[in-house]
Amino acid sequence: MKDIKDLTLNQKQIFAFIDFSLFFKGHLGLKETINKFGLDHKSAVQYFERYKSSLGGQCEFDEKGLRYFQLENFKPIFNHDPRKTLVKLAHQISDGFDAITQTEFPVEQPSYLNAPDIEVIARLMRAILNGNVVNIIYTSLSNGSAGRDIVPHAIVDNGLRWHVRGFDKKTNSFRDFVLTRISKVTIKSNDIATYEHRLADVQWLRVLDLVIVPHPKMLSFQQLLKWIMA
Repeated sequence: MKDIKDLTLNQKQIFAFIDFSLFFKGHLGLKETINKFGLDHKSAVQYFERYKSSLGGQCEFDEKGLRYFQLENFKPIFNHDPRKTLVKLAHQISDGFDAITQTEFPVEQPSYLNAPDIEVIARLMRAILNGNVVNIIYTSLSNGSAGRDIVPHAIVDNGLRWHVRGFDKKTNSFRDFVLTRISKVTIKSNDIATYEHRLADVQWLRVLDLVIVPHPKMLSFQQLLKWIMA
């Protein structure tokens, strides 16, 4: 089996994209790979076959849909950092490749005290994209750890921590669940009722228009400049 360290930069980018897509979507089409990297059909197939044979990637080809699907025992071959992955998903970035440059830029940001499990993120994302019900093991302050079925439709950052938004079958309502409190996700059927769908989440879809005006006692810009220069 070939080591990832022995790959060229171009090869890493392509294999990381394949790995990322299979992990977080569950499937990847040949055409999508061809269009992204400008490959011909034969080269694209060779990359998938090398991903399987040389790197140990666990996927199989669906001739009818011309897509590769992850196998049940799929494990990513690249290390996908939970924090970086959530930022990528939020910005619609699906390259799966972190090493953009060798240069270390002096830019810092506050980090979360703890990060969600990457497998939890991946399973929830696959369920959202493919319209599945999931069973989660969720720990709450009032009830401890227990299983519950939800229909997830979005993962969102409120500025302090990441949540998954979805229909909770236990309470028959749409709720937010903190990602770091989810210890296990099991993907179930895609039998979703209309009232469990994202379009039925009125609070999520509600748009509020906020009118913001300066405080009447606030100094104007000109007054502030005079005060600073005095």
